[in-house]
Amino acid sequence: MSDERRTLYTAEDLAQWDPQRQLGAPGEYPYTRGPHASMYTGRLWTMRQYAGFGTAAATNERFR
Repeated sequence: MSDERRTLYTAEDLAQWDPQRQLGAPGEYPYTRGPHASMYTGRLWTMRQYAGFGTAAATNERFR
């Protein structure tokens, strides 16, 4: 497989592609569709703030 990117892909490009092996089912390895079977239709995305830099006291102060 090359690193070439094209603007159009056809069924011929996917002839050797096995979706069960390479994409998987929702909630199952390799988790390409999300970690939960209903992702992302049953649970919205979350945006989490960055924490864990500096000391515990500095992190706590940042969130106050």
